[in-house]
Amino acid sequence: MTHEDNLFQEGVFEGKMATTYAPGDRAPVVKPVDNLKPEGAFSTREQTKWVQGEKAEVVRHQDNLHMEGKFEQRQKEGKVLGERADVVRHKDHLRLEGQIEATRKEWATRGEKARVVRHADNLKQEGTFEGKATSEWVAAERATVVKHKDNLQLEGNFSSRQKEKWSPGDRAKVVKHPDNLYLEGQFAGREEGHWSQGERASMIRHQDNLKMEGKIDMSHKDWAVKGERMAVVKHEDNLKQEGTFEKRQTQKWAPGQRATVAKHPDNLFVEGQFLDRPKEKWSPGERAQRVRHTDNLHVEGNMETSRKEWATKGEKAKVVKHEDNLRQEGAFAGRRQEAWKPGERAAMVRHRDNLHLNGGKMEGNRNGSN
Repeated sequence: MTHEDNLFQEGVFEGKMATTYAPGDRAPVVKPVDNLKPEGAFSTREQTKWVQGEKAEVVRHQDNLHMEGKFEQRQKEGKVLGERADVVRHKDHLRLEGQIEATRKEWATRGEKARVVRHADNLKQEGTFEGKATSEWVAAERATVVKHKDNLQLEGNFSSRQKEKWSPGDRAKVVKHPDNLYLEGQFAGREEGHWSQGERASMIRHQDNLKMEGKIDMSHKDWAVKGERMAVVKHEDNLKQEGTFEKRQTQKWAPGQRATVAKHPDNLFVEGQFLDRPKEKWSPGERAQRVRHTDNLHVEGNMETSRKEWATKGEKAKVVKHEDNLRQEGAFAGRRQEAWKPGERAAMVRHRDNLHLNGGKMEGNRNGSN
């Protein structure tokens, strides 16, 4: 249920000002000129062919450990049927004295089921029952697509990004200066000392001999106005460079020398014949025989049950459906359908501002009252 709205809009609604769109100016691309140029021929990396390495031979030394005597294996024990522990039932030392007074006159004995008492129902259904109305499915109508006109238009020609061809950059040459530092005498390594927990320095707080005298005047007469910015002051620099600046010397690149691979001769040789692993043919394994032990538990006597007839395999119990004693009286009130209405928009409230600018000073009430 929708209630009426007591809020109405008064006055003219100031919407967002429509501004025309114009593409921004793009900063020009500045590419400085490079003063580094390669001189002479550029020697590329020499391509070496791949060669398979030599594999070291496997050396297996003889074993001087031998087994003496016979090896005792695990003895196989036959399976024996375990004995079942006797059930011990302790006597109870709690006994009931006196008679029990209860409201029921008859008590159900063990094995008997209490009767189900069903009271009569005073609710009856009058009239016809309106079930759920079945309606055929109909394809819904699709809402039309509304495309609003665009008030933004592009004026003038659109300057796209210029495409530049890619070219590989010049790599700077590696300059290795000679070293004039040489090591004389023996090199004293790091002394190994035992680690011990360091002592923490005590905290010293010196007294302050600066004290404030008098009162601080906090009454500012001039306040900064929104929008004003402090001017940037750039002082002149009294440092100037004299003489010429030594640039980096350019040296030609040369491939380094590769250290030769030293392969030392091996003094280990294999003597005698090499015993390989014997190959065994696969054969299907033998399956263990299934052992079923006899059962020493038997049922003695006949088993008495409360049911006289037993269902045999394949028979299904009959389904019993009881009558319903609940009936509906009167008409069934369905859901009320209400037409949709657009809601009213709340009025915009703009509070007054208590800050005013008079002659470069800001005046207002700090309490915030109008």
